[in-house]
Amino acid sequence: MMHLVSTATCELGSQLALTSHIGTDATLHLPGVGITMTKSVTVQGTLNTDPNTQLTFGGHVGSKLTMVPHLSSMQTLSLRELTIKSNAKLDLQESSTVGNCGYTLDVSVPDRTLTMQRPSELKVACPVTIDVASLVLDSAEFDTKSSSSGSFTGTSSVRTPALTITGDVLTGRIDLLDCSDLDVQSTGNMTMTLDDPRELKADTMNVDGALTSTTPIAVYTSRLTVSQGGSFTWPGSSGSLLESNTAFIDGYFRPGSSVSLGNGLPSFTIGVNGDVSLKLDGPFRTDSFEVLGKMVVTHPVVFQGAVNQLVNRFTVVSGGQLVLNSNNSQLGPSELHANYVTINGTVEAGLLNIGIGWDDLQVGSAGKFTFDPDEDFAINVVYISGVVESLKHVVIHGRSQTVVAVFQTTAGSSVTFDLGRFYNVSGELNHTQLRVQDFTVGGYLKANELSIPNEFNQLTVEQTGELQMTAVGPLLIHNIQVDGTLRVTNPIIVTGTTYDRARSLNIGATGEVFLDEDGRSSSEWTNVSYIGVHSVTIAGRFYAGLFSNIYPTTFGWDSLHMSGNSEFRFEPADDFACDSIVFVEGPTMESFTPVVLRGSTYQLIQQLTISHPGALLLDTNEGNKNVWRNISSEVHAEIVTVDGTFHAGLVYIGVGWKTLGVGGQGLFTLQSTDFPVNNMTINSPSGRMEVLTPLNIHGREQSHVYDMIVESGATLTLDTGNYAGTELTNNSYSTVLADYVTIGGNFLANKLSISSYVIAIHGLLSFYASTPEEFDTLTISSGGQVQVNNPATFLGRSSNRTDTIEIEGRMKLHSAISNHNNHLWPSNQSSVFHLDHLNVSGTLEGGALSVGSGWQTLLVGDLGTVTFQPEGTYRIDDVVIAGHVTAFTAMPTTAPLISDNLRIYSTAVFDIDFRGPPGETGEGATNSTLLVNNIHITDGTLQAGSLWIEADDITVGNGGVLTVVGGGHLSDQGPVGKLL
Repeated sequence: MMHLVSTATCELGSQLALTSHIGTDATLHLPGVGITMTKSVTVQGTLNTDPNTQLTFGGHVGSKLTMVPHLSSMQTLSLRELTIKSNAKLDLQESSTVGNCGYTLDVSVPDRTLTMQRPSELKVACPVTIDVASLVLDSAEFDTKSSSSGSFTGTSSVRTPALTITGDVLTGRIDLLDCSDLDVQSTGNMTMTLDDPRELKADTMNVDGALTSTTPIAVYTSRLTVSQGGSFTWPGSSGSLLESNTAFIDGYFRPGSSVSLGNGLPSFTIGVNGDVSLKLDGPFRTDSFEVLGKMVVTHPVVFQGAVNQLVNRFTVVSGGQLVLNSNNSQLGPSELHANYVTINGTVEAGLLNIGIGWDDLQVGSAGKFTFDPDEDFAINVVYISGVVESLKHVVIHGRSQTVVAVFQTTAGSSVTFDLGRFYNVSGELNHTQLRVQDFTVGGYLKANELSIPNEFNQLTVEQTGELQMTAVGPLLIHNIQVDGTLRVTNPIIVTGTTYDRARSLNIGATGEVFLDEDGRSSSEWTNVSYIGVHSVTIAGRFYAGLFSNIYPTTFGWDSLHMSGNSEFRFEPADDFACDSIVFVEGPTMESFTPVVLRGSTYQLIQQLTISHPGALLLDTNEGNKNVWRNISSEVHAEIVTVDGTFHAGLVYIGVGWKTLGVGGQGLFTLQSTDFPVNNMTINSPSGRMEVLTPLNIHGREQSHVYDMIVESGATLTLDTGNYAGTELTNNSYSTVLADYVTIGGNFLANKLSISSYVIAIHGLLSFYASTPEEFDTLTISSGGQVQVNNPATFLGRSSNRTDTIEIEGRMKLHSAISNHNNHLWPSNQSSVFHLDHLNVSGTLEGGALSVGSGWQTLLVGDLGTVTFQPEGTYRIDDVVIAGHVTAFTAMPTTAPLISDNLRIYSTAVFDIDFRGPPGETGEGATNSTLLVNNIHITDGTLQAGSLWIEADDITVGNGGVLTVVGGGHLSDQGPVGKLL
């Protein structure tokens, strides 16, 4: 240890490695060389230094260089260069003399350095003067005297291109001059009080630790960085200013209670850990704005460009939070003047004005944008994958053009307009207005009142989308595609322009459209929806409410195509006009009340096709197919194909249809009186047409249908409700006027009048004959049946006589009587065949039967069976019997059989008077009179109760039998009679 006392003087060489004490009267002289002190030194006496002295202090743990002032005036440690090593301390102490602060430090050689290695400590009682090339401060305090006196003793002057802070630094009042690089490292904590004009200038400022100004300051820098864990704060407002070309805030930043950004921050970024709160005095000028952390602006703020008028890119990244006007100041709106706005975090904008508008708005899946709109929002393109909430109604339109080019929301997004429901507040908009070219909804979008006033190209609701709105004004649109849900609370008008229809409405398999939801829930429609479209495709559900498709002109739809299990349900407010209606698979179209279906471009629907298991249901509010209707629907069509179900209710078909086809699984039910059609077919295996009331079926272009076909397994039923002849219908019977009728299945007609050239029966024809039935040819195949419930009169259509009846199957007249064998008909209840040729190789149960003015031929084949009760004279030119013919009663003289030829072959039996009564005179059975030119009985039998035969030639041979014995006669056996 070195201890200088009394008046001793010590001049050091280049190194002092002893613990030393310089007494009050001693003198320590530091020459102008590099000096290293490694151990503690205390100087209480006189210190002489040279401006060229370069001091390095420290090296041993706990080393301390202490300068104790002893003069009445300020003493100075003046050095060329100073280095304080780790764990060392330089303490330039205060003076106890009033008015004297004590020691100061002067290191003022611009090409040298002042460096404090960490950890080290520097305390200076008085303000310092430092002018070095590089300044590194660890734990340093200047003007410590001010702390004890409560007022600054002066101003430190620090001039350095590079200032690095590694520990706790308390500068007192300071001028920081000519600093290019200010670096507050993560261990640094610098508190300063800048002297007027309170300007902190540095080309780059990097704050990893804490930088605090005790007064408002003006910060000028090219690049400001506040890193994670860093803090940069100052108080107050007067004179607060921040100008920086680039600012990156990833720490805590509080620039006074109010700050001006001067010429702006061309690039401003808040990092993930950034926490910024400020109040702006003037606009926030920046070209690039990005928030990854949190920024709160307490009052309204104006964002605008630094170089140009607009912020080029304004971005809030996922996890970022931006809050504007957090104090809910009433000073006016915030303003955001920008080109490209991207929000992946949270923006709570408060009252917001966007000036001339944005080029692009993107809200990412993690983004949330809440705002209170002030004035219109002009945006060229909008993409939303997150949450957007407008507290009030807003007008959104394009910036570069009148409309938004693309407004698109994606799956998972949520957009709400008028979230606060201010639509009825005085001075506020009463609806949101969206002027758009292409509108796509992939998430949830709710607009309580929405208007799209401009003609636009496309509305798309994607599978994940749901659009809810109350429509204000018409939608002028070209194409609508709905794969999600479109829910309109009120009626809507859809059209292409004010003078033409939209091009298409397409509802996909997952799509749903609901119109007038308020009316549906209250069970009373609020008004009419008008859907004016050229082409409609429905694979999902369309609930149209009270609806018209005729708008804006007299035209309806060009086509309606329904597929899958789609649904289209509505109550018609007008005619339903459509040129083509086609169902594929199993769709359902339902009209709750009667409707007029007609063509749009044409008077008639060109094609109406109902596939299996699809359904077209008209007037469903009146119940099921068996309920009587009072007001009719109308179906005006060319070609109608029913492969599914068509419940038409009471229906009028106007001028008629060109073709009706009921498919093999089709069901067509209706109530009508008149049915004009050119051709109709009911197909196998199980097609059905059921008419509740009597129906007049006739031709459209001519009086008669060209072809009416009921195929095998199919069924046509008229008057299923048995209304014929009642006060509920004008028709007392059904009418079928058809050139050609083919029945392979079942035709059940109740009361019927029929007129045809050719009738071919391969199935079942059952009816009650209401008038003479007209046909030229009737053919009943081996599997066919004709059942006439009552006596019938058959006439020809081309003439007053039917040409031919060919029976291979079965015909039964008077079919209401199950067993003809035990029945006797009054003479006024006979059927009449005005006929030329009757060929029976099946069964004819004729009941009471008259041949009218006579037939040309009666041919009964080997398998043929004819039973009848003869009425009137039987004039038949040629009778050939190879089967069985039974006349239940006699053919008396007043009504004989008159014929040119009677031929009975094989095992045939002609039994006359099968159950005739006994004669009144006791002479036996009533004579049956045969006036026949030639009778030939070969291997057959002619039998009767009693016979009177007048003939030119009678031949009974080869096993033939002519007898009045046996047979089915019920009375006694009388004489044979006479042969003349």
